[in-house]
Amino acid sequence: MMTPTSPDRLRQDSRLLGRTLLNLATPRLLLRGGVIVLAIILWLAVCRWLLAFGATLRYDSLLTLGEQTVDLLRRINPYLWWAAAALVSLAAFFGLRAWLASDIAAGHARPVEAGVLGELAAGLSADSLNVLGWIWRDRGEPLTIGDLIATRREIRSGRVAKMYLAREQESALAQAGVAAAPAPGAAAPGHAARAPRAAAAARTPAAGSQPFRPEPQAGVEPHLGPLDGPRPAPGPGGRA
Repeated sequence: MMTPTSPDRLRQDSRLLGRTLLNLATPRLLLRGGVIVLAIILWLAVCRWLLAFGATLRYDSLLTLGEQTVDLLRRINPYLWWAAAALVSLAAFFGLRAWLASDIAAGHARPVEAGVLGELAAGLSADSLNVLGWIWRDRGEPLTIGDLIATRREIRSGRVAKMYLAREQESALAQAGVAAAPAPGAAAPGHAARAPRAAAAARTPAAGSQPFRPEPQAGVEPHLGPLDGPRPAPGPGGRA
């Protein structure tokens, strides 16, 4: 029985994965930080401009609507422009959040270069490499940064111990003579060979049995003519 990797070594593997991920994500982290700072500066500038513009507005050109209307607009004028600033803030927040989510998804989908992966694999333990292979299931697609993030998360959550437990359970079932469960939709062993024989037996009549023949009804003669032709009217004796 193989001995699981010690927790200290697994923590070392987790730190190695963290350093590798940090090196791979540093350019995008700098880009995100710059975009966020620029968005905050623009947001503050737009909100300040809106409030300053609203403070200078007097509504003198609307005197034709009446003095009371102009006085009402002047009283609620600050609240109107604070509401406009709030709308601009919401639009900026949701737009920045959508861009950040898309950039994070693009970063997770970025493939890992073969040289970086080789250096990482050289420093990982065998059990951590097994977890990495378990995460990277679709070998038709390249290994991505998201796969490394998932590997680090699984190592921290005890995936190595779960894999060893699964192997022990499989070994116990094998020693008890329990076969592995068939794939969904697959026929059980021997079922495919029994099915043709059962179908042939169903079609073959039993020995000594006679084929079924309908008995003629009393007083009715069998019709020998065409089935779709006209039938003659019955005579006085009941015959055609």
